Amino acid sequence: PERVIQYMCNPEACFSRKGRRRVDSRHGEKARERAERGRGFPFWLPAVAAFLLLCAVALPAQEFLPEEDPDAAKINAWIAPQDDRGAPLTLIGRYEDVWDIEDTHQEEPGIVHHMFAGKAMLGEDAAQRIFYCALGPGLTDAWPELPLSAAGEEGLQAALLDDYRTDDCSLAVREGYSYNAIAWTDTAYEYVKIVFTGLPVVSVRTEETPIGDSYIPAEVHIAAGAEDAFQTRAAIHTRGGGFYRGIDKFSYRLEFRTLNKHGREVRRTASVLGMEADTDWLLVGNPFDETAVRNQLCWELWRDWTQGRGINVLESRLCELFLNGEYQGLYQIMQRIDPEKELAKMGGCPQTDIVGRYIRPNNKGWRPRQMRSEYMIELRSWPEGMEEEEAFAAFEDLIRIREQSGGLEDPEAFAALVQQRFDMADLMDFFLFTQATSLGMDNVNNNVWLWALRQPDGGLRYRLSPWDMDAGFLRIHTALDGSTEDELNMWMTWINRVLNRNIGNSRALLAAEWAEKRGGVLSNDALYERISEMEERVNASGAYLRETEKWRGGGIPLDLENMKSQALEHMDTIQYYLDIIWGEDDPIYN
Repeated sequence: PERVIQYMCNPEACFSRKGRRRVDSRHGEKARERAERGRGFPFWLPAVAAFLLLCAVALPAQEFLPEEDPDAAKINAWIAPQDDRGAPLTLIGRYEDVWDIEDTHQEEPGIVHHMFAGKAMLGEDAAQRIFYCALGPGLTDAWPELPLSAAGEEGLQAALLDDYRTDDCSLAVREGYSYNAIAWTDTAYEYVKIVFTGLPVVSVRTEETPIGDSYIPAEVHIAAGAEDAFQTRAAIHTRGGGFYRGIDKFSYRLEFRTLNKHGREVRRTASVLGMEADTDWLLVGNPFDETAVRNQLCWELWRDWTQGRGINVLESRLCELFLNGEYQGLYQIMQRIDPEKELAKMGGCPQTDIVGRYIRPNNKGWRPRQMRSEYMIELRSWPEGMEEEEAFAAFEDLIRIREQSGGLEDPEAFAALVQQRFDMADLMDFFLFTQATSLGMDNVNNNVWLWALRQPDGGLRYRLSPWDMDAGFLRIHTALDGSTEDELNMWMTWINRVLNRNIGNSRALLAAEWAEKRGGVLSNDALYERISEMEERVNASGAYLRETEKWRGGGIPLDLENMKSQALEHMDTIQYYLDIIWGEDDPIYN
């Protein structure tokens, strides 16, 4: 623009001597003649017009673009900058010094705003004045290096009254020992406690309360140890059924955010706790599971089951959650299913494929739902421009197969449609997983993702995958005669029909799958070790003591002995019913 204005005022000045020489030497007389003709013709008018048009568009746009935030790299005052960790905690030298502080200062709870271990901010239970320090996995009796510090009111100093290093680290964490500290300024003091945990700590703070089912601004700090810390802007809302069923232990959805150069909030992709980078994360409370670990157990098994190549192979970690200065308990932080990403993994396409989910009729939310018999399907993703009714129609054959209706009473018609709509090996894999984890109660008519993939011939191929497996490894009471004995999941009667008729060589495929898994992740030793490792991991962290004290009336250790015995017994039950399906004369069985 300056160049254009300069030319309008003095066109000759815009040609430097060097520029004129270049015209004379490189182009000769013809170039000079073109230059002279140009001076006679106002060729600068297009440039001026473009400049004025740009101004006309850009100036009003300033009303819609936020001013650039000079502190865009910072979060805000809640999470201190990485280089501001306050005063280091030293070990108190003489208790007489504490008495002097009590005599000359006023007790004032709240002068400590944050505590840190290196880069990691400690979780805070503000009402109890307890700060929780994550030590990370692999705890031993020796303490890791912990540069503890406290930040708060101006001139804050702090000191430990108890030397935690005199205790075994692993025992202190397992039993939830608390250690006293004192903080003081020139006029005030307060006592606080520090507790060490073996699980990551997730701290979330919001400016608005309560948290509902619409996003509100938040800030998040995640730490697994003194050097493993992450902080970010975010948005948060409740998820799942807990918030309307009268359950106090909510689950949440987080969306990481950051500021662009204009100060506008945009999504942020980041990796936490060694998991694949993503923008959207879930904080799952598992309020209906007294162990709080069934969902994590099943997801870990699903990842090993599929060897990372299946659909919905989500990463997740157990953690302890602190929300607005209140301890919330034992949670999972995990990736959220992104239908478009999952479609890409399985060779699908959002422009042609439809994604839905079986849910219970009493689950609420904004997504479109369609009821058919006892099945409710929720649409999660469908091609742009497609009407909802057309998207729901993609699952009509799935419902017909499940209900064995709409002409599928005929065995041949049933067999033909099943083979047309399912990859049989994939279906047997999903069937066996739900049996092995005892998921029939909650993952047959509910919490099942439905993938309708458009084929080259225009038809559809279905795939199924699990979701929300907090009822996993429960004893199944599904006998058709109403008894409470452990049985194979008979709700999947349509799959039993597939097996009984050996549609698509399903018996052989299931036999091969069963043999492979019983020799690996479903062997008695592997199952027992998996559940035992989870029990030890949670107990070693001290988290279950706090979880049960918060939500179940008393701090008790996690006991999964019943789960172990039931899981092993259930393997025998599966074998028993598969023997019936195969039959003694079946060559597969022999």
